[in-house]
Amino acid sequence: MIHSFDESICISPDQKNKCSGEAKREEKNYESVTKINGIGARTAAQLLNRHGEIENFPSNILGNQRDLALLFKKLATLRTDAPLFKKVETLRWRGPTPLFAAWADRMKSPRLLERCEKAAGR
Repeated sequence: MIHSFDESICISPDQKNKCSGEAKREEKNYESVTKINGIGARTAAQLLNRHGEIENFPSNILGNQRDLALLFKKLATLRTDAPLFKKVETLRWRGPTPLFAAWADRMKSPRLLERCEKAAGR
């Protein structure tokens, strides 16, 4: 069964989500993030239909961009095993931590720490 998620690209349903990580996005704001040189959306769909998972692509297809393609795949994959919080209050920002203060010091950015402390009401 073929499922069309774009008028010009048809891939099987199980490949639909996988394609987004490898395909060059046509929207300009995503272009630099998900671009594999020489592989556009149509080619990515064809490769996924032909070879399946990126890990099964012949080495000459991705060349030295294999690690980048695998990173895009990881970023585009929705995780169902990620630990979640029990209460939404857990997400409340309580101001910069001592680790952040150390990082700001290492980055020679004391103003950033001051701004964060001010935002936290300290």
